[in-house]
Amino acid sequence: MGCCHYYCAPMSASPISEYVDTRKAFSQATDIAGTVSLERLERLKSAVLNEHGEVSVALSFAVDGSGRKRIQGEVCAEVQVTCQRCLEPVTLQLADKIDLVLVTDYEQAKALEAEFDPWVTRDFRVNLADLIDEQLALALPIVSYHDDAVCNAEKQRLAANTKESAQASKVVPNEQTKNNPFAVLATLKQDK
Repeated sequence: MGCCHYYCAPMSASPISEYVDTRKAFSQATDIAGTVSLERLERLKSAVLNEHGEVSVALSFAVDGSGRKRIQGEVCAEVQVTCQRCLEPVTLQLADKIDLVLVTDYEQAKALEAEFDPWVTRDFRVNLADLIDEQLALALPIVSYHDDAVCNAEKQRLAANTKESAQASKVVPNEQTKNNPFAVLATLKQDK
């Protein structure tokens, strides 16, 4: 999987820690880069077909000129979901830029300017998997599907299979069943 931006960590990077101490991270303007297993991302793994794989992560913790504690960076992952047209697996490249302001309660979150997204935490620890999970879940498209050529080929294959099945199970009506509208029900009953 290629990275979606120059500062997103390569897939060969090591796993990031589970938590970050925000007091230390912001006072030292910490940068974190690495990977997170898809298995640790509860929301995302419920939406994908295969929970094996990794998410590439690059995060920076810094206090901006207005005193806001900002978590900025990027996450990217390759996942498989179900195509909504042909119901076959489709691979998606998910990527999301992160720009969050750390706040301690919902009142502070409401007071933020509209262009800022809050991340609420009541203590000094931020669970990085939760943060990444939330961002990637928001990056998932509402509807996922292949391009038209792939889906059309799949539709043609399914239509051919359906046509063959229908021809194989056709019942040839005789004169008596032609006049009886319930003859089809009788043949269904015999199949059981």
